[in-house]
Amino acid sequence: MTRQLCPHIHSQTALADVDSLYLPLKFISYAGVVLLGARGFKFAPEASLPWCSLVAAARMLIGLALALPIYFISTILDQQFPPFEGRLALIYILVYIPARWIAWSLTAPILNPRARTLDAVVAGVNSKDLQWRGLGVAVSCGLDVLLIGAFGMLPVGKFYC
Repeated sequence: MTRQLCPHIHSQTALADVDSLYLPLKFISYAGVVLLGARGFKFAPEASLPWCSLVAAARMLIGLALALPIYFISTILDQQFPPFEGRLALIYILVYIPARWIAWSLTAPILNPRARTLDAVVAGVNSKDLQWRGLGVAVSCGLDVLLIGAFGMLPVGKFYC
């Protein structure tokens, strides 16, 4: 499957460079959030690094599963909003932050046994759980800031365009 290139990315090689840097950085960052949740917030204090890596991989798969709805919703909003300064930033905030909250909320039951009820997935278990989910969202969005800084684009609609 070929992706349409962004104006800032002038070749398939440059696009591959983005993938080769961004995805491992995302995985390592997610593993750090999981490790912090497991040990720091004591959701699973005995969690090993390999187990945390598996949970981070699961979080990435959850994000991948949400990619199509994110694409469609952000594309629809992009077509509905008239052009104005900050339009893409607004679409990013309206789509990506809630989607990331959902993704980290779906990850919480893997990490935190107390988060394995529908109520806990939706509303969280306690303030530590909510703080951990918020940290996950902040890390996810922070990685996007790196992408924005490197390529001058917001990941709205088609992720690289």
